[in-house]
Amino acid sequence: MGNHEETQSRMNDAREQESIDLAIKLLIKSIGEKYVVLVPAVKPKSGTKEEALANSDDGDIWLVNLQEVEVVKAVKIIEVKRLSDDNVMAHFETRESWKLPNFIVDGVIQLKRKKHFPYAYMCFNAKLTAYAVIYGHTYNYWEKQKTNSNGGIKEYYVVDPDKIKFVKIDGI
Repeated sequence: MGNHEETQSRMNDAREQESIDLAIKLLIKSIGEKYVVLVPAVKPKSGTKEEALANSDDGDIWLVNLQEVEVVKAVKIIEVKRLSDDNVMAHFETRESWKLPNFIVDGVIQLKRKKHFPYAYMCFNAKLTAYAVIYGHTYNYWEKQKTNSNGGIKEYYVVDPDKIKFVKIDGI
């Protein structure tokens, strides 16, 4: 990897970590004493396509219910995303400001690689002033959509924005 690519990769990692840190702060502020927030071990980035497909995704944040005995019911997986500055909807703050007919939830392949189906996705705008929550229980409303991306066709799950909770961040 050249210097430019390495620098860009580090910037993307820092940007991703900034989003996860904010999500943790917001969750801690809102969940009370019933849950504890954990961050699973971070796996190194995959180099080849085969390595990427072999890696499973443990989620970005785990909410663990301290009062639940069954482990499967106790852990809620939260996936954290952030729109890039060049995204057409990078600066959304409310449902009314989201002008597209749908919202990308996750890549079809990426969702298949997850060890556990996410409880929710927290998708931040570029400036970290608002986020959208897509709950896993809305899965029946998700649709597959193909797009051309970087010279190849990628398949995503999308959902109607009316099925999403939009939250403006006032202060932490």
